[in-house]
Amino acid sequence: VEMLKVIEARTRGDVPLVLSDETAPLERMAEPVAATPTPAPVEAAPAPLSAVVEASFASRRDRDSATFQVINQERATVRWFIEVCGDRPPQAYGRGDITKFLATLRQLPKTIGKSPRDKGRPLMEIIKEADAKGLPRLTDKTVKRHLSALSQLFRFVVDAGLLSNTQKGELVDDH
Repeated sequence: VEMLKVIEARTRGDVPLVLSDETAPLERMAEPVAATPTPAPVEAAPAPLSAVVEASFASRRDRDSATFQVINQERATVRWFIEVCGDRPPQAYGRGDITKFLATLRQLPKTIGKSPRDKGRPLMEIIKEADAKGLPRLTDKTVKRHLSALSQLFRFVVDAGLLSNTQKGELVDDH
């Protein structure tokens, strides 16, 4: 019965498919249960997205041979995403968060990040200044590059067992 519950939970995507040291092998599931069950360990709150960002960049550098420039561009993308949508556990983001982020990117001036003045300034402040000056905005090609960078991060989150592949697809596919 316990094995069927685990299979059902994994099929629904409620638990990661990655086995950990704490996951009991299937052979031990058939062992008799002790008369007094031990209390379940208290689970810590899920880690926010920012907790996996650096590990994701290390993976991109080692596995994909991503250059320093590419990683810095992706770092800006993730920083902006967290600024716009908040730093929450990966499972807490929805498709609307990605849509909101892309809409914000489309309002940014084409020159974002080129001026040292931009460093550390809130995106909304930069957008208001761009509105006042009538500056040209980011092209859709650039917005798609940022979406691709975000997709890479969420692919790492899936590989880490923090999100199902289906959830990742619902977040970033077909925008």
